[in-house]
Amino acid sequence: MNLCKDCKYVKNSISDMLFFGLNPKTRYMYATCSHPKMVRSGKTSSVNGVTSKDTMFYCNAARVSASLCGEDGTYFEPKK
Repeated sequence: MNLCKDCKYVKNSISDMLFFGLNPKTRYMYATCSHPKMVRSGKTSSVNGVTSKDTMFYCNAARVSASLCGEDGTYFEPKK
């Protein structure tokens, strides 16, 4: 089974580090996936020209959705 915590694209959020520390059970609770196919680029507002930040999905949401990474971990690549 491919686990997100073992993928090279997993990114821990600041909230994980501040609130959950190094507890292995909660360490990746709010981790995001930074795989190039999973990141949605920011949109530029036609009103003021400001570009929003890129959007990354939470790993738990990406693994539930078949159109994203899915249960089998379509975009999984092991850490080196």
